[in-house]
Amino acid sequence: MLVIVGVQGNPASVRLDHGNGTVALQREQDATWTRRVAAGVLIANYRTGDLRNTASLLEVVSSVGTEQLPLTVNVRDNTVPDVSVNVLSAAAQAASHVINIRYDSIYAGDQVPPEILRTVYQFFGDDYDFITVLEQVGSPLGPLYF
Repeated sequence: MLVIVGVQGNPASVRLDHGNGTVALQREQDATWTRRVAAGVLIANYRTGDLRNTASLLEVVSSVGTEQLPLTVNVRDNTVPDVSVNVLSAAAQAASHVINIRYDSIYAGDQVPPEILRTVYQFFGDDYDFITVLEQVGSPLGPLYF
């Protein structure tokens, strides 16, 4: 699996500590660090039905010290039923209760980019009172509601 981490600031290094060792991530861009890691490392000790696993820590090393953040991955196991998915466009697909929109920029809990909401309105109109946006990445800021 490819691990992609967006980090603010200019850390000296970013590492993945998975209990059996530490793996250094490679700087790809100013704020992006990546590394391929075996799936078994990320789901070590996973319990069927939990649908997420936190078995690793991200260590961000800078001149002021090392910050450790839990790395939680979503897991689709055999307790999750198959659903019918309709492809709406190259960047959007939907099931009966969820729309999945591909958005390749990380916005880390800030205001939801207008392009995401425009995509929802393009296919579903303004028929909803609430839209909840879940990012593909974790953010220390938590979920954003507005």
